[in-house]
Amino acid sequence: MKFYASAILCLSLLFSPGLIQAEFAHPGLFLDSAEIASIRSRVDSGEQPWKQGYDALIKEADAALQQSDLSVTFQGSKGNDYFTEQPYCGWSTTNSPCGTSCCDGKINPQADRADYKSVSDLSRSVRTLGLAYALSGESRYADKAVTLLRAWFIAPATRMNPKITNNQSQIELYITIPGIYYGADLIWHHSGWSEKEREDFQAWTATFMQDVKARSHGTNYENWRLVLLSAGAYIGGDSALLDVAFETWKNKIRDQVNAKGELTPELDRTKSLDYSTYALNAMAQTAEIARHQGIDLYNYKLNDGRGLELVLDYHAPFIVNPGNWTHPQIDAYKGENGAIYELAYSIWQKPAYKAVIDKLGRPLNEIRTLGLTTLTHSFGIQGTTSIQVESSLPGSKFQGNKLFIGEGAALPLQDMHNPASLRDMQGRIFQPGEKPARGVFVIPEVAAPDRIAEPDTASY
Repeated sequence: MKFYASAILCLSLLFSPGLIQAEFAHPGLFLDSAEIASIRSRVDSGEQPWKQGYDALIKEADAALQQSDLSVTFQGSKGNDYFTEQPYCGWSTTNSPCGTSCCDGKINPQADRADYKSVSDLSRSVRTLGLAYALSGESRYADKAVTLLRAWFIAPATRMNPKITNNQSQIELYITIPGIYYGADLIWHHSGWSEKEREDFQAWTATFMQDVKARSHGTNYENWRLVLLSAGAYIGGDSALLDVAFETWKNKIRDQVNAKGELTPELDRTKSLDYSTYALNAMAQTAEIARHQGIDLYNYKLNDGRGLELVLDYHAPFIVNPGNWTHPQIDAYKGENGAIYELAYSIWQKPAYKAVIDKLGRPLNEIRTLGLTTLTHSFGIQGTTSIQVESSLPGSKFQGNKLFIGEGAALPLQDMHNPASLRDMQGRIFQPGEKPARGVFVIPEVAAPDRIAEPDTASY
């Protein structure tokens, strides 16, 4: 799907304080309405790989309809707090695979991780049900997702207390709650979910985010914390917190990425390729959240060229040929986190990224947050690289299929190709000739031009 506009416009990937979305629209966390419509159209026409991915999604969603309610209170007498134990520790001296009580990369089957199993099942189910509802329109999927959300977040007797309880609970909640937010975003306007329940869900999130915001890490924990923090800020409608998450993401490039694109905190781990791609996965997910808010973290670079693209470039050949990896890897690498290259390929269309997709085989499934990325984020869904810009309007920019209009700027819509109407994020349609004020707007799908502009790679 390609978006085109020949408006008076400047495609600037430089973030400006004047381009702040006043209110978050739903859906808009990892997919927006235009992208969902594009996927539906491709599925309806039987186009691959979307039809293949959709069939896999519906099979998963139908299974998720059978998921029983989940709660931290179902695991015994631990109350409403989340409880977990460290998976790599607790080994006895007689059965330890490394000779000590803690063995990096070796999961102790005796560790009590029942709450982690529950929240993992919840995340997968709610995300899958949300996607199935968004793409099929069948309310039974949204109804089931709401039922699951009520038990874990809303009902006083069964809801999890909105706090992190110990060190291990941090990463387990960082990697699972974002998928729940993704599914919730996709069913946001479903009539079976009352406004009061959404408000309670947002209040739970706001409290939880204060705990998440107060933490900081040096390893992949931090990359996943930022996925959760940005997703939670979006769900909670907290634009200031969203800015904090994105700025912290930029700062971590300096701390974690070396000149080759290696993620240095992960290189001494016993499964360093798994953990490096694990961190990379999280970095790309935050960039995708930012893309939907008009912030281009994909192309952000330090002055020396370090950025997400460099990390993706460096790791792609090792996912294809893991035997060439020279850092510790005690178990065979099996393509973990490679599904994120669907997002990377949708932005840059690099042959090395497509090689990862081909090696792993479609449909690719990102197991923690995004699910079937082949369905939702294959090249052609996002409009990031298919905007043609002909002239400039100070204070405004395109990002994907969204137009951000800055302070003091007005767009003469009669200059737009076709001519096209424009709708704002609340759904109001602006007709040619109108001049909308500052805000965020969506360009409707129109005929693609012969010439497509290359993506801007400016750093900021």
